[in-house]
Amino acid sequence: MKRVSPLIALLLFAIRVLAADPQPIASTVREVTIFKSGAQITRTASQAISVGRSELVFKGLSPNISEKTIQLKAEGAVTIMSVRYAVNYLEENPQQAELQRIEKELEVLGDRATRMNNELALLMQDEALIAKNQVQVVGVSNNPSATKDLRELADYQRARLKEISDRKYEIGQQQKELNKQADALRKQYASLRGAKSIASGEIRVVLNAVRAVNADFTLSYYATSAGWEPVYDIRVKDVSSPVALYHKANLYQQTGEDWRDVKLSLSTGDPGENGNRPVLSPWSLRYISPQARARSQDISGRYSIVGRGNPGELRGKVIDDNGEPLIGANIVIPGTATGTVTDFNGDFVLKCQAGLSQVSVSYTGYSSTQVTGNLCGQVIQVILSGSEAMLQEVVVVGYAAGRRQKDEEKAAEEEEDYAPPVTVVELPTTLLYEIDLPVTLASDGQLQLVDIEDHELPASYQYYCAPKLDLNAYLGARVTGWESLGLLSGDASLFFEGTYLGKTRLEFAHTGDTLEISLGRDKNISVTRTRLKEYSKRKFLSNRKEDSRLFEIAVKNKKKQAITLVLEDQFPISTNKNITVDRDETGKAAVDDTTGQLTWTLQLAPSEDKKVRFGYTVKYPKERLLSVD
Repeated sequence: MKRVSPLIALLLFAIRVLAADPQPIASTVREVTIFKSGAQITRTASQAISVGRSELVFKGLSPNISEKTIQLKAEGAVTIMSVRYAVNYLEENPQQAELQRIEKELEVLGDRATRMNNELALLMQDEALIAKNQVQVVGVSNNPSATKDLRELADYQRARLKEISDRKYEIGQQQKELNKQADALRKQYASLRGAKSIASGEIRVVLNAVRAVNADFTLSYYATSAGWEPVYDIRVKDVSSPVALYHKANLYQQTGEDWRDVKLSLSTGDPGENGNRPVLSPWSLRYISPQARARSQDISGRYSIVGRGNPGELRGKVIDDNGEPLIGANIVIPGTATGTVTDFNGDFVLKCQAGLSQVSVSYTGYSSTQVTGNLCGQVIQVILSGSEAMLQEVVVVGYAAGRRQKDEEKAAEEEEDYAPPVTVVELPTTLLYEIDLPVTLASDGQLQLVDIEDHELPASYQYYCAPKLDLNAYLGARVTGWESLGLLSGDASLFFEGTYLGKTRLEFAHTGDTLEISLGRDKNISVTRTRLKEYSKRKFLSNRKEDSRLFEIAVKNKKKQAITLVLEDQFPISTNKNITVDRDETGKAAVDDTTGQLTWTLQLAPSEDKKVRFGYTVKYPKERLLSVD
């Protein structure tokens, strides 16, 4: 008998192993760490491994796994020979199975609805038949001998009609509940059908065991299509209390895997960011041609998507090259009249429809830019650069801005979210928020809100008013003690004295030691600005005119607490040697000689009122016209 060499036997065995279908292994998601973008997923599994070489396959995984991040550990007398990841477009993933389950449920509900409609049709036939018999009864009612029969027939008809009416009502109620269930299933079906992919990922593992063993496996990998954004509630009880800062997180994931009762952690890190330090290269000076200089001054705007926002909205911030917010920048959907402008913090919110792919961002004196991409539901940051050519044509005339009102008052009545216990772990470069209760998060891309931690921060409060522009007093909070909390920039909801004020954006990247938060206007502070006519006059002296003005500003504190009010106004500034301005009265205000701004810092007790005055005289040529108010 011819013997087979050991090498050939080994090759034949390997061919048989490779040709055989890999053995599926059931795994469960145990831990998930969500980064600003992406998630680290950890699964565990146990499997009986036979002696020799074998192949296992982990199925039903995310199709968005970064292969180089896969790590597999085995406990037991087994050796991992190879690990290979692939996307399976043929085998159904749990999402496809869920679609089929919903289809079957809708089919069952449809059968029930058909049976109900058939029963209703029979009941209506009975009802019509009884109505026809009532006509026949009326025709024989004049026969005295049939009175007993008529009474019995009438009683039967009345009882039968009541039965029909009651049953029709029951069927109507059942149909309402049936329609409600079917509508919910159709919405869920549409949501799953709208997902980006129904493929599934799988990881194949080749093992070698020196003996039969029950092995425990730990599989971890990084998947995209997940992330979280910080959101905040800022609550101020009154101007004598600290600021209550409620730190929360909006989570989302569309990895293709549902996470059920997992241990969840949130990391402030972003694996997608470049972690290498910048390295300086030699700086060589060279002459620049005038043509190149002209081109370098016309720098186009830069933009980036920095987070995920609310569906149906595009949120963002517009800043200049120095990181300063641009107030009143225009954000417009090209080819439409739909647009908005940035507020005092450079923030904006633009209502949009799914599929929005482009917006135009512009600001006077700056080069405009086109922002492209899948924009609706995102948060963007746009940097505009100054254009020297455009600035030469700009005439600044000043502006007056007011706080945009939002119809979101009902948010103050919403119940507070349940706050799970959270452990904060400080890592060398990031923070890790470990949520101590199991969390379930479906792979549907929907936002889910969880609480992280609450803080009470010391704050000082001041009211600001510039009555020349706006007679409303605006409250500002100067918050300290936030630097060590590791907070990330995010949207915030404002509440003052139990009233919802609206939303703002907290930016911590460009903030100094003190965080300034605007809490909106307060109607309990009354401010008036009056030009005193008896002191205002006009004189004509030879070829010159003199216009004198005297203003009085009256403020009253109608609150129950003492307040600090910063009051601002201004003297006019001459732009021509033939125009002179005399500052007749300052009212003990601090005056900026360059800008002409007057500033009063007033302390007002409850129900106290105060008045300040300031005046000036403007002299200019008689034949000229000049507005001096």
